[in-house]
Amino acid sequence: MHRAGRTANPEPPGAGLTAEERRAILHLALLRDDINTVDHSPRDLVALTVLALLSEGPRHPYDLERLIKERHLEFAMGRTRALYHAVDRLHADGLVEPAETSREGHRPERTVYRITRPGAEELGPWLSDLIVHPVPEHLVFLAAVSFLGCLPPTAAAEALGRRTVALEAWIGALDAASRTLVDRLDLPRLHVIENELQLAMIRAELEWVRRLIADIAGGTLEWPPEDLPKPGAAVGDDVIATRGHTAPPRVTDGRGHPSEEGTR
Repeated sequence: MHRAGRTANPEPPGAGLTAEERRAILHLALLRDDINTVDHSPRDLVALTVLALLSEGPRHPYDLERLIKERHLEFAMGRTRALYHAVDRLHADGLVEPAETSREGHRPERTVYRITRPGAEELGPWLSDLIVHPVPEHLVFLAAVSFLGCLPPTAAAEALGRRTVALEAWIGALDAASRTLVDRLDLPRLHVIENELQLAMIRAELEWVRRLIADIAGGTLEWPPEDLPKPGAAVGDDVIATRGHTAPPRVTDGRGHPSEEGTR
């Protein structure tokens, strides 16, 4: 005998779903879990920004902050402390190194940093990974696109092409799961309305990425000529030495002249 007000053996949620519908919901859950495992914190975007800007040439952190403001890199703006922490982490990981230390008057020493060879080798795969794998946070892809020129055109197009595949899979899973939740589980549309917004945004991004790939293939999106410096390019013996760790840090007196300490 069962107590009043209680239902015996209640039917579990989704008991009437077909195997295909269950797979659609499971696919969406797994896809979201996979997306959320990508490390895309703002701190990491600041580190990416530092590495990409240093690939253009050695700079002091203050100069990096100025460039971030000038180029309106919103994902790294207003984060001075995070910028210096990012430089310290990259230095500890061997991806950047001091190139020159100077002092002006009684001010603290300023250290100019340059990208190392391991740093240059890390930048390309890092950018490609951010381009290939869609994540809910739009600033991640925005950051990757901002430094698209750090990749060769063929590598950029390949990464973008792989992103279209991921976006198409995301759209298919989200659409199937949304229809299942509304049609089969009788959830009010209002309870899944965020899925409609997400679908619209992903579809718009997919179309934009396809057009960008076509622009790269058609040559209408121009890369810097091979004979001009470009992000990540080693030009001249000085830069090559910088990437190869062959030149030790240089200490100056703030006017470009070697200090007594630096000549010891």
